[in-house]
Amino acid sequence: MPTLRRSGEGDNAVAREHCYRVAGLPWYSSQSIAALEAFSGSAAAAGQTDSMTGFPDAGVCATTEGWLAGAQRSVRADYIGGACRVTVEGVGEFRVDPHRIEYPKPTATASPSVLVEALLGPALLLVLAAAGRFALHASAVQVADRGLWLFLGDSGAGKSTLAASIGSNPGCLPVADDVLPVHWDGATLWALPWYPQLKLGDHGQYVRGGMPEHLPIFALCALAPGHARAPVTIERLALLEATTVLIGQTLSARLFSPDLLARHLHDFAGAATTIPLYRLQVPRDRGRLDEVYRTLRQTEAARAPQGIAF
Repeated sequence: MPTLRRSGEGDNAVAREHCYRVAGLPWYSSQSIAALEAFSGSAAAAGQTDSMTGFPDAGVCATTEGWLAGAQRSVRADYIGGACRVTVEGVGEFRVDPHRIEYPKPTATASPSVLVEALLGPALLLVLAAAGRFALHASAVQVADRGLWLFLGDSGAGKSTLAASIGSNPGCLPVADDVLPVHWDGATLWALPWYPQLKLGDHGQYVRGGMPEHLPIFALCALAPGHARAPVTIERLALLEATTVLIGQTLSARLFSPDLLARHLHDFAGAATTIPLYRLQVPRDRGRLDEVYRTLRQTEAARAPQGIAF
């Protein structure tokens, strides 16, 4: 089976392989993966420690269902002896452990693009979770020189539109379109923007602009779409509600084993005590997105953060 690995298998093999950096970690593949070409790099450390814990649970099964690779599909995760078998309906079986993902070859019913979406979806997200990196259903934008804002919400909430609009302002940069892994180190919630945004295509990835692999998150917003004439409002959520939102907007969380769920709760409860999470009401009127941007800048000014430039 083709394999995506956390490390090369000997120096000679590494020299012949493709190395990608995804979510702050090195990955090797003997085959080129077009969706990862924008993330080509080396195995050099990127400034954060690897907290890989593995899959200690055994005999646990978790299932979910959702839209994946152009269809509604069921996904099942079976945890067996430190590893996990991920079965994606209509695609095949992925064998996952903390250091590698073995994935099936294309078939008449599972094209290469379908396989890649499943590989970079539930299979990779479980390995990242074992490393303490949880992927949020979020877009993100660096707001001028002040801080990184994440916009959380279900499909259709306006995440991509808002990030693209704000990112077009002078000094602002879009960072993520739909999926963003994050890592809590006990003091800072880090965004890991080197992750493929499949909706942008192979040549539209934001990382091509020289974006850092790690960015500290200034604030998060749970989007609450309003009618066209609704006011733009922003209110900070209490700790319990903020933690609930973060957990609810984590991709593939329904496939987590009890051990992963415990770490997931621990990390996001800790992050919610430090990083503000707001409910942001955004009118369904593109002509008013500048008003949303001004509201965010006013909120930033009230907190007076230290900026980071890239």
